Amino acid sequence: MKRKEKKSKGKAAGGDRYDVMLTGGGGQKIAVARIFNEMSGMKRVGAELQEIFSRPTLIKEGVTKDEAAQIKRRIEDAGGSVKITPVRG
Repeated sequence: MKRKEKKSKGKAAGGDRYDVMLTGGGGQKIAVARIFNEMSGMKRVGAELQEIFSRPTLIKEGVTKDEAAQIKRRIEDAGGSVKITPVRG
């Protein structure tokens, strides 16, 4: 069996860390899905895309405040909604 490595969360050398969640696709789901795929590194298509809009979905975890704000701005510009939550460590 392989051991799972724990990710270092919380306060890191770069400061506080944040998780970015997609909470809605709005009216421009295709544009939001493209940005989601780009930002998350996942390539979801077809039925998998419906899954990301059916419930809050993690886009990225443990990012800096600046990166979280950039992701939020891009998703919101495309018509989606985002929630940023601090990572507790």
